[in-house]
Amino acid sequence: MWMKASRLASMTAACFAVILMTAGLVQAASVAFAAKAIAALPSMMTPAQAASNPAVETRVNSLLHQLTLTEKIRLLAGLNRSPYMFTSPIPRLGIPSVVMSDGRVGVHDWGADTLFPATVALVATWNQKLCYQEGVAMGRDARARGVDMILSPLVNLYREPQDGRNFEYMGEDPYLASGVAVNYIRGIQSQHVAADVTDFCAYEQENNRRMIDSIVSHRALEELYFPPFKAAVQKAGVWTLMSSYNRLNYEWCSADRYLLTDVLRHRWHFKGLVVCDWGLSNHVSTLRALRAGLNLEMPTAAHYTAKQVIPLIRSGDFRVARLNALITPLLRMIVAMDLMKYPQKDVSIALNDPYSDHIAYEMEKQGAVLLKNKNHLLPLSAGPHHLIVVIGPNARSMAPGGGSPFEGGGSSYGVPIVKPVSMLAAIRKLAPAGTRVVYLKSLQTQQARTVAQQADAVIACIGWNSNLEGEGGDHPYALPAPQNALVAQAGKLNSHVIVVLNGGGNVAMRQWIHQIAGLLDAWYPGQNGNLAVAGILFGKINPSGRLPETFEKRWKDAPAYGHYPGHNNTVHFAEGIYLGYRWFNKKNITPRYPFGFGLSYTTFAMHHLQVTATGSGKQRVSRVTAEVTNTGKISGAQVAQLYIHPLVDRKNRCVQTLKGFARVNLRPGQSKTVTMKLDWHDFAYYNSAKRVWCVPPGNYEIAIGSSSADEPLHKVVQMGQ
Repeated sequence: MWMKASRLASMTAACFAVILMTAGLVQAASVAFAAKAIAALPSMMTPAQAASNPAVETRVNSLLHQLTLTEKIRLLAGLNRSPYMFTSPIPRLGIPSVVMSDGRVGVHDWGADTLFPATVALVATWNQKLCYQEGVAMGRDARARGVDMILSPLVNLYREPQDGRNFEYMGEDPYLASGVAVNYIRGIQSQHVAADVTDFCAYEQENNRRMIDSIVSHRALEELYFPPFKAAVQKAGVWTLMSSYNRLNYEWCSADRYLLTDVLRHRWHFKGLVVCDWGLSNHVSTLRALRAGLNLEMPTAAHYTAKQVIPLIRSGDFRVARLNALITPLLRMIVAMDLMKYPQKDVSIALNDPYSDHIAYEMEKQGAVLLKNKNHLLPLSAGPHHLIVVIGPNARSMAPGGGSPFEGGGSSYGVPIVKPVSMLAAIRKLAPAGTRVVYLKSLQTQQARTVAQQADAVIACIGWNSNLEGEGGDHPYALPAPQNALVAQAGKLNSHVIVVLNGGGNVAMRQWIHQIAGLLDAWYPGQNGNLAVAGILFGKINPSGRLPETFEKRWKDAPAYGHYPGHNNTVHFAEGIYLGYRWFNKKNITPRYPFGFGLSYTTFAMHHLQVTATGSGKQRVSRVTAEVTNTGKISGAQVAQLYIHPLVDRKNRCVQTLKGFARVNLRPGQSKTVTMKLDWHDFAYYNSAKRVWCVPPGNYEIAIGSSSADEPLHKVVQMGQ
């Protein structure tokens, strides 16, 4: 079975890592070997594979025949036991509890854990290989703690900058979010840990989240909000899916038969488990949730109790056969993962896994986005610097529970297994020899202002933290007034102010953006990510992150403006399909920083766009290639982004849509060819009237560039009927 092989692989990797570290070799060597050992794990079944596996289904059917009616109902809900992350066991049949954990920035419900950077930082890397590796690291951390199922990833989209969970989401574009989610899920499940894709569906705000009704057009659902979930099911083979708190088009998502049965089961052929978000709404009736196809109520039984379900069966409103179908996915997962035979906990994996620490660092190293670099002030190593002043509330390390700037709050909040490195400590560690680093709590006294004036650079560490951004509520568009005033004051004192920003998205910058020389979006950097941030500031690392969301100049420019947070428990997604850069194109609004944007310390050029196609109609596949060259003097990474511009039926189409991307690392003067493939569906839009995908015949422009606002390469292709 898989557990024996995986246990051997993990033990081999761990033992060899100890030998390497004992010998004084670098951590990277142990990480590299661990990666090879991880790759040796046999593949985990997907739900579809398990459903078609005779041995699995025979065992599941045997269990169904042995379960009593009361035991079957018990399997519909979680176990009333802290930390409320268990399914109910049936000890007499050897059916164990499935052990779960929240898992956006770490497997944190079972003690101290690796604190990864925020998910948005991972998305900002545009690195699909790294997305898989972070999933692997999360899976390993889960198995080290005996966790069977991670409640991650969240694949909702960035709709407005105030959303308290934007840092957990995957940006504004469904194609980018799908690519990240698929690789991340595959990474988790490669370690024989079930992933749980959440929150289904149109859950794009925290304010009033348990009552809000999201009114979304059918076309917007199909083109924007469904694709990441569909990709998780059909491409990644995700084992579980979480329904969201909100209503969608007047129906509670946890009791919406259209979502959970018609779309998920019938159209997408999902064979896994549907779990409600913790605490099913009292407005949801037990019968409607059962009939809709909600498999598991968490964290405990409130609706799915014997007292409520048995009368429905006796009256004929709900049949035992349907009950069997509801508990089958849970039993299928338990059998397919061998949870009845082998414990999930793998003691050969260190709780403080060097592989996880390495991946956490790489996420921030590749995901931090340099947005402004006036007169090439950065990197600071470019000239003599004798005094650097550090200011701002996020500069110093803060204990968990005290507004940590290393992570957002809510279900992402955790206790780090190692002491996180503060921004101030990282700056002091990596500043050039002979540089004096001074922290100033404020600029209110004359002495502090004099020091700031004399500094070669002032680094302002500002943004949200776990007290201000997290699950359960949204936050204002503007940062707290003292932070804005601090940066504005620093800008008046010194022309070399560099802002390091923490948070999940854009903030109001008008008060200080024109007074600063540099802006580095560090998101939430995790336990060791500030070392990468400081490495960027001092030129030891070339920044390579790219924005996964559009930063508007003012809130009034945003697509959700005027319709957020809604009225009378209802929010209208009035922008329809025009989310993010699609909106700015349609309205001809120039954003502060466009989708896909990010600066580097080197320069790049793109050449030789070629498109070749094979097949016809829905079988047509286009192969797109382009050459990317590093034209600067240092190594760096560029992200080639492919956008499609429909030149037919423009009135009903977005100006451009992302349909491909490739991150490429290049030495000075080096060129590489990137290749991306397009199928028929990449050119299509959803016709709501006919309920079909359509590709109107005519011309379409394929463009490749470095952001949605910079596309130097163009080629027109023709699509037929």
